[in-house]
Amino acid sequence: AIMGEDLKERMHASTQSDSSKTIGSTTQSNKVTNEQAIMGEDLKEEKSCCTWPKVIIAVILLAVLGIVIWQFAPIDSTLDKVLPDFDKTFSPTVTPLDETMAPTSTPTQDSIFNRCSDDDTSCCVNGLSNICDLGVDDILYATVHNAMATTDDGFFVGPNHLRSFEGALQRGYRGLSLDLCNCNGVYQFCHGFCGAGDRALIPTMTSINTFLDDNPNEVLMIQLEITNKAGLEVDLNDFYALLTQIDGLTSKFYEHPAIDIAWPTLRDVVRDNKRILFFHYNGINCRDTPCPPGMHFWYEYAAETEFSFSSVDALRDPVASCTVTRGGNLEREPASRTFFSINNFVTSPSQSAAEVVNEYEFAKNKMAECKTQYNNLDANSILVDFWQSGDMVQLQQDTNEARGAAAARRRQRNQRHQVRRG
Repeated sequence: AIMGEDLKERMHASTQSDSSKTIGSTTQSNKVTNEQAIMGEDLKEEKSCCTWPKVIIAVILLAVLGIVIWQFAPIDSTLDKVLPDFDKTFSPTVTPLDETMAPTSTPTQDSIFNRCSDDDTSCCVNGLSNICDLGVDDILYATVHNAMATTDDGFFVGPNHLRSFEGALQRGYRGLSLDLCNCNGVYQFCHGFCGAGDRALIPTMTSINTFLDDNPNEVLMIQLEITNKAGLEVDLNDFYALLTQIDGLTSKFYEHPAIDIAWPTLRDVVRDNKRILFFHYNGINCRDTPCPPGMHFWYEYAAETEFSFSSVDALRDPVASCTVTRGGNLEREPASRTFFSINNFVTSPSQSAAEVVNEYEFAKNKMAECKTQYNNLDANSILVDFWQSGDMVQLQQDTNEARGAAAARRRQRNQRHQVRRG
């Protein structure tokens, strides 16, 4: 009995010991699990802290790689294989000519732009021989909208074109639209705001002047938008003073004496070498404050259609897209013929949209619709994006050739009437 009681006590002690060990083991296990959980959270935080620097470094490396590829890779040759042949031009300046002859006096017969024959040495202006006696406000100038904003010139945020406007001039475009900014005291061509792409003022205007020196029978229209909101206020007189540094540029500006005086003929401005029609807007209006010589306030002489369209379908609406929203001076007509300008582009630059709206029939119909809606005036300027797309030069030349022929018929009728009266 005594041995039995002793055995029971030992078994009970053993059971208590095992229970204590189990509890101790469980407690130890829970402690380890908690420590592992804490270490896991710390590890997650450590990984999170390390991820962002890696992402930033990766983005910087990709940006550097992109710049290196852009600078040194043969992108132009690759684009040429994929995109249409944008460098194929039709202006008379492409084929070298005798330096003593005007570029448009000996054209190639298959040129879209230059349609003068070998016999048209007396007068050939902007590629045509039958428009010489038309007023500078009687013809159409296919116009490169925001001409400075190209990927070629470093505008990578919403560029309006792929290639520089110099190629457009060679192609046969005879109108340029430019935006002028004062970026911290530096005058340059930018789009909307400073720092997102620019073209230096002097080299850009020198390029235009050189083109005209090389092509003495060509007449250009320039529309300058003053963009004061981009930086500091633009002073038109300061701008003009900078232009005088370019030999022979400002002397080519035609200066119109008054709104009620007829504009000169193309023959006149070529003879006098006043072959730049320079207009500006969004700055001084030249009435309250005098403007530099040859710099005309655009809306004093021009009517312009609405410019904000979100899609091609919006441009197809003849009422909305032909509504004149700026300029006009209808109360002064017909004392002075008003220039009529049509905006033919979507607001967010789109090459696919340009391929539609720059197409010959689309643009031709647009001009006809707007003529019907606005005082029966012929378009003088039609502004487009992505100048390489479409048939704008052909439309410009066909339109001007037709206007020249119509003017010739009117002159013949007038001559016959005069003979009969005599």
